[in-house]
Amino acid sequence: MGSIEPKDPFFSETELKRVLELWTAPEASRTLDERVSNSFYREFESDDAATQPVALPQSQKEVVTMKFCSTCHEEFAEKFSFCPVDGTPLNGFVPRDEESVTRAAAHEPAVVLPRQAAYAAAGTAAGGAAGAVAAKGEYHLTFIDDAGLTHRLIEAVKDIAHESELTWPEFKRDPFGFTKRMAVGYSKAGWRGLSQPNVATGVLSALFVVMTALLAVFWIDRVQTQRAEQAAITEEQLVDQLIDIPSEQPTPDPGTAGLNKGSGGGSKPKQEKAGGGGGGGRQEQKEASFGKTPQASLTVPQVVAPDPKPPA
Repeated sequence: MGSIEPKDPFFSETELKRVLELWTAPEASRTLDERVSNSFYREFESDDAATQPVALPQSQKEVVTMKFCSTCHEEFAEKFSFCPVDGTPLNGFVPRDEESVTRAAAHEPAVVLPRQAAYAAAGTAAGGAAGAVAAKGEYHLTFIDDAGLTHRLIEAVKDIAHESELTWPEFKRDPFGFTKRMAVGYSKAGWRGLSQPNVATGVLSALFVVMTALLAVFWIDRVQTQRAEQAAITEEQLVDQLIDIPSEQPTPDPGTAGLNKGSGGGSKPKQEKAGGGGGGGRQEQKEASFGKTPQASLTVPQVVAPDPKPPA
């Protein structure tokens, strides 16, 4: 598989050049060119030039001394005597590359120790002192970075821009693969974070509290809206009742006699059948009298005899 047969075709120089032209490689930074130029001048000019300090650019990196905390395993600047996180005394050092604008001499090589060896040495040196301080139970101050919020935000944006510049060629070469790898990586990182103890419980608790607060706000708003609508309806009903007051009725007239109106006399509301005859007021159905009116006589009594049939 790895052998080359005599009949295998070889690519011509023109095709190779065309392939190399399609190859996308990041350009060399200006800082690297300046560093190479400074190194060349220091090596080939004169011994006096090598001993003189050389101005490094703003982004030039040099090895600076860092102190290591054996408790939180973080590195801090040399000015710190105690760990800003947990207050452990900082002993030992760890070389670290940082941006600097100072002037460095060319012939003073910096001693760079391996990271693991430096961690081990720093942990051994600080172990005894940290144990003694922890046993005493003393109070340790926590130093907080006094950089402003705007400055930290600008630094974070610069770091993101720098990382984007580094990943742009890869994204341009294979956008789908890069997106897939990034999604898988962030998913695994998120799952590892949620897999830690109490992380999932804390996240769910926070989501529950936030959702409860939102539902409470929506419920209160809905209740207030319903109360406002009911108050408006009640107010409209009160207004309608005030508007529908009947007008004042006039005092009824007593009326005159003979008319069935008011308190005056007159016929009954329902007409009745006329009656009369022999019975008169005794309600007897007798035939009406005919003839002339009887003559007055002293022999005939003027008082009607009592009726043997009293009314029921």
